Amino acid sequence: MTEMGDPEIRDWLLCRLDVRRSAELERQLFVDVDLANRIDAIECDLIDDCACGRLPTADARLVRARDAWRVRFARALIDAQRIAPMPVPAPQTRAPGLRRAGFAAAIAASLLLAVVGVRWWTLVPAPAEQAANTASLPVVTLLAGQQRGVSDPIALPAHAGDVRVQAQIGDGAATSSSRYVLSVANGERILFAARGLRLRAAGPYRFVEAVVPAADLGPDTRRVVVAEQGAEDFPVSSWDVQMPMSR
Repeated sequence: MTEMGDPEIRDWLLCRLDVRRSAELERQLFVDVDLANRIDAIECDLIDDCACGRLPTADARLVRARDAWRVRFARALIDAQRIAPMPVPAPQTRAPGLRRAGFAAAIAASLLLAVVGVRWWTLVPAPAEQAANTASLPVVTLLAGQQRGVSDPIALPAHAGDVRVQAQIGDGAATSSSRYVLSVANGERILFAARGLRLRAAGPYRFVEAVVPAADLGPDTRRVVVAEQGAEDFPVSSWDVQMPMSR
């Protein structure tokens, strides 16, 4: 893969990068920790730009939809800086108790933001950590030739925790410019759905991938459906699967 520049990474985060380069970046992301760290830094810059109002409306809407909590946290930091300027010294004879109370409140607000920030970084792993965690998950592969219509559901090996479901899309239905939804249902009840999935490629195969809780794939028969986003009533692929409970 040719070197991925920062502007291209920014375009990828904003869903503007062309399909070929997007696929190259996503493949590299699973094996290149430095690339994941660069993406993390550029995403932080995007969130700061969004919080400060420096992004175009469409880009800001996309960032807020994807990283709403991070944008709110960045805005809280900015607002705290704006509303806590350096105090103007007042005569010593005027309400020293109030000044002490105001100073204590400012310290408390700063500590609260610091605690929230540490808590947020603890709860939300960086892309490098996410990529490493995802790459280590077991993979469940659903091929186009296995689609529902057979008498028995596809028997999946038992797993605990999360699995990477890779669902193949037939050549006639695969559209590189589209985004896809992968859902898991128990009868009419949707148990899981991942939206905005990009088409991936491995040799001649085209597929989408989502990290799915193994518990949602069993122990009874489940239906896995892939559809173009915005056209969920017209699936392009579907499978009946069954994963036994992990012992």
